Order: sequence, then structure tokens, then C-alpha cells
Amino acid sequence: MKKILIFLLAALLTLSLCACGDTSDDPADTGETGTKEEITTSGGVIIQPSGNTATTVKLNANTEDIKLFGARESASDSVLNCNTPGAGFEIVIDGDGGVVNVRTQTVKTVSFRVWVDGEACKNADGGDYFEVNGVKNIEIPAVTAGKHTIRVIRVSDKSAGTAIFYNISFEGEQETIEESNETPLFIEFIGDGITGGAGLGGDREDATQAYAYLTANAMNADYAIAAFAGQGLTVGESPIASNYAKDGNYDAKADIVVVNVGAEDFAQTGDNAVDADAFTTAYKNFLKAVRAQNGSSCKIVCVSTSSNEALNTAIASACEALGGNQAGYYGKALTASAATNPTAAEHAAYATELATYLNSIKDDVISLKTLDRENAGYGEEVDYDSADWNS
Repeated sequence: MKKILIFLLAALLTLSLCACGDTSDDPADTGETGTKEEITTSGGVIIQPSGNTATTVKLNANTEDIKLFGARESASDSVLNCNTPGAGFEIVIDGDGGVVNVRTQTVKTVSFRVWVDGEACKNADGGDYFEVNGVKNIEIPAVTAGKHTIRVIRVSDKSAGTAIFYNISFEGEQETIEESNETPLFIEFIGDGITGGAGLGGDREDATQAYAYLTANAMNADYAIAAFAGQGLTVGESPIASNYAKDGNYDAKADIVVVNVGAEDFAQTGDNAVDADAFTTAYKNFLKAVRAQNGSSCKIVCVSTSSNEALNTAIASACEALGGNQAGYYGKALTASAATNPTAAEHAAYATELATYLNSIKDDVISLKTLDRENAGYGEEVDYDSADWNS
């Protein structure tokens, strides 16, 4: 009788242990941060224990076979930082179908957009934006079986706070991304809220509808977007010049930097109205700082979407004073917008106009010698047509 009782107790204990072994609430299965002892890694892919068909790819700056967008933050081996508008990643999967989850963490509410094979994806509620506040999965619903390219991009301004990606999980396998033999053009965009897509996402920014993101995509270029909403060179709680000096990892030098600043400065009125000469000096100093950060071969293209004559004259004057096109300082007036924040259609037009212009100057050879304005033909004062300076 005792032997029977011992046997029954052993059987019950075995069943209890099996029940405890259920991993439905395990971090590796739910996407919660954490690890499982059984998980091993190979090439950045977490291989789940036998019996679990999901693939989870850890995301960081060194993950194999993902393409990074807009990353200006310091590289991390543990997570993928996504702190600037337009930042994100792209991955190719051969999936079995179903929901694809991107494990994400933010400090405040940050909005993202998702594309599957180039088509904008709706969230589970039918909206365009995937919002994260805290630790949460970005759930990409109803991805069909087969090979797909998935792109996830942050649309929120930097002021929305930090965001990180932990991993992406799906049923299926990760595919290899074919790399081009050519080094892609790297363009950095610096500006205020317009550059980051202010007013394009309803009550939020949407960098993916703004001219910077659209221009880079049209040129198939790598890019970084440094957008500081509400800030100018001489106005704002934290002016752009000081923001840019502290923002990002400058190991990656830009081939072209597009600068679109000054609208906030010249929007000031009354006692706060900007002094045009002081602005021009600040603008020239800022361009020199941008050149110092990115190297002597970098081309700096100064654009404006404003109809303010004083602003456009100051920009053109600063470019000319620094040596103009020969020294790698270009002025390009884009078609002015009547609105404080341009519309999505206007941004699309800017992108077409700007991409055409950047393609026309990207191979220019910059003179590395210091140019003398008199000898270089810049000795005479000229009137600048703000509708077409250096076009």
C-alpha cells in the first residue's frame, strides 16, 4: 500500500512539474524583456527551443541582415536606439503568415509607421500610426505567408523622448539582404519642426511625410534627420546650434548636409524681432560648425521654404561670404509655402525639387583652399533674388 501511495505521489509531482514548465508567460515567448536559458544565438537570430517555431531577431546596431535608417545615436550591442525622427530599420522575412511583433520601449508616447513591401500598413484598429508608451509590442497584423520586406520608422520628434527596439518576432525565417557594392550617399538634414514633419500627422509629427525623408528615399540615400521643433539659431529654449553640437555620433560623416533653419528666428516680432546682421553671423558660424563636424569634402546646401525676404537674403549672403558653390556652400530656395507648416503635397514637391538639385551637385569638386572673395569674383555686392538664389 505504501508503495502505491509513493507511486501516486511521484506521478502527481511529475504532472505538477510539467505544468510549471509551460512557457506561455515566459519573456522569450511574450516579448517581455528577459532571457531563457535554453535560447542560443547565431548570427543575431535567437533560436527558440525545440517545439517553438517562432523566430526572434535581436535588434541592435550590429545585427546582421537588417538595414538601418536615420540612426544618429551611439551604437549599442544590446538594443537598437531610435531617438530621432525618421529612425528605424528594415528586415526581409520568409514568413508563415500571421502577426509580426516588434518589441519596443519608450519613455513617453512615440508614434511609428510600418510598411510591408512598400505599402503602408494599418494597425489593428485601422489607423496609420502605431503608438508605444512604455514596454509594448508593435503588432503588425495579418502579414501573409511568403517573403516580405518590413520597414518600421519613428515619425515622432526627438522631443517625444527616447525609444528602443529589442527584437522582432515572427513565424518563419529571416532572409539575407543583398548589399550593393556601391557606398550609398549619406545625407544629413538639419532643421526645425518643418524638417521633422510638424503638422503632417494630425495632432502629431510625421517625419515620413516630410521633405527630408522623401528626398532621401527618392535618392536611395542613407540619411539622418536632426529636427528641433520650435527652435531657431538665435531663439528658442535650446537653439539649434547648441542642440546639433551635442546630438548624435559624428563618426559617420555626411556627404551632403541640408540646412533649413531661420524660420523661427524671423517669425519673432516686436521687441523680440531678430537682428538680420546678428542672424547672418550666427548662420555663418553654424555652417562652419557643420563643416567641422562632417569634414572639408562635405557639401552644405542651405534651403528655405519661407517667403521672408530678410531670411532668404541672409542665407544667400552667408553662403556667398563663405565662398559659395566653389567652397561647398550652396543656396537653394524651395517654392515658398504660405502656411506656417507646409502641407504633405508641398513637402512632396520640395522633395522632388531638392532631389533633382542634390543629384546635380553631388559630384561637384570642392576647392579646399581658402577663397578670397575679391579674387574669386565675390567682391561686388549683389542683390539676391530670394525666389531663385543659386538655383
